[in-house]
Amino acid sequence: MIDRYTGRRLDPRTPEYLEQAIADVLMTPIGSRQMRRTYGSNLRNLVDQPMNPVLIQKIYAATAIALMRWLPIVRLTRVQFERIGPGKGRLRLFGRRTDLPGGPAFSSDLSLPLAA
Repeated sequence: MIDRYTGRRLDPRTPEYLEQAIADVLMTPIGSRQMRRTYGSNLRNLVDQPMNPVLIQKIYAATAIALMRWLPIVRLTRVQFERIGPGKGRLRLFGRRTDLPGGPAFSSDLSLPLAA
């Protein structure tokens, strides 16, 4: 994978690689990639809906489904969602890497635009 900011190759063992891979899967709407129509997640379809407990459960499910399918090098142990202001939310992911010896733990934060 190429770093989206520097254009350099990312080492797959680094936290930077994992952060970018997670963001890429979760922020890519399903159906938007040519030749890979099923890649991505449903998060973009959810963020404009009114905030309520059902929507939060849908966000958790969309996150888990997309990462299980498209990023099998991670195993989620916890997903948290917090509203951090008008029109802003944060998805906090915790888990273990399955591709590295010892299955090291990781955490990742992802900002989400929300309906105000």
